[in-house]
Amino acid sequence: MRHLSLLFIVLLSLSIFCFTLLPPRHDAFSVLYVIVIFLVSQAASRHVIKLIACLCIGLSVFSFSLVHRDDIVHGPYTRLALSIFAILLVTLLVLRNQRITEALAKQKRILAHADRMLTLGYLSASIAHEINQPLTAIRTYAHSGARWLKKTEPDLIEALHCFGSIEKNSQRAESIIGNIKNLAQKKAGIPEQISVHQIIQESCDILKNEISNKKINVIFNPSGQDIQFCAVRIEIQQILINILMNAIQAFKENIPNNFIHIGVYDMTDRENFFAIHVVDNAMGFIEATPENIFDAFFSTKQNGMGLGLTICKGIIEAHGGRLIAEHNKPKGAKFIIQLPKHVS
Repeated sequence: MRHLSLLFIVLLSLSIFCFTLLPPRHDAFSVLYVIVIFLVSQAASRHVIKLIACLCIGLSVFSFSLVHRDDIVHGPYTRLALSIFAILLVTLLVLRNQRITEALAKQKRILAHADRMLTLGYLSASIAHEINQPLTAIRTYAHSGARWLKKTEPDLIEALHCFGSIEKNSQRAESIIGNIKNLAQKKAGIPEQISVHQIIQESCDILKNEISNKKINVIFNPSGQDIQFCAVRIEIQQILINILMNAIQAFKENIPNNFIHIGVYDMTDRENFFAIHVVDNAMGFIEATPENIFDAFFSTKQNGMGLGLTICKGIIEAHGGRLIAEHNKPKGAKFIIQLPKHVS
């Protein structure tokens, strides 16, 4: 697709150049080069845009000199000046718009990072508990392995089993720390291939202690073929953790029938799209509605910033998808994450 776009821009530039060579006054149509600059600006860097603008001006001057070579002194320089002025003006506007867009994108990344750090603050006790488990297991297996080796007749099989368990638990601790590190990083993420089932499981693992404390039954039974899609991992994980955290905090009583159901479905009404449904039977939207829950600075929590779901919705839309909130009957809330299977 990128090569086709580049080919189209080149053919358009050549077409404009050839058109300006036609008599009698088609050199005035050099102003059409602004279309080329606008198209290039959709994907090119500022340096490339400046280079293309210079080439467009060069082509305008060259075509003008060819058309008016017999009367170069008294040629209609006003038309040439207007064409160059239009190219320069559009280039400056495009560059200004690009700077503003980049600044807004940077501010969104800062807000998203702040939201992730706030989430990590809420989860500090859970994180400590999750890391402590494999570390405790490593210490236990290390002592056991040492005892098996210190016996009069060392039992190498049992010792090797202990060492294998140490390796597994160290990998588990490394995975937990890696997830936390990814959530805490500030730089812009790079899109990668993601397994839907894996990213959901990782998000649930991070919240394992919170889920256990509220005695919530998280139902996630992966069915069918795992869906692979391309997106920024930390951003998708941030959305899932945010929605799951909201559901967990909505449960006020630790009763056995508390549940959160997570389902993954292929969308029949949108080709090449899939949906993740997160459904709970908590309080639902008592002080809010599915319409205003995504408004900036709107929060039903006492110390909430009111930015979490706003940021989540912006991230999903940037990936070409939708984030929808609905009432769950007879009670609770339902969030639907719709994403394309192939996101560039």
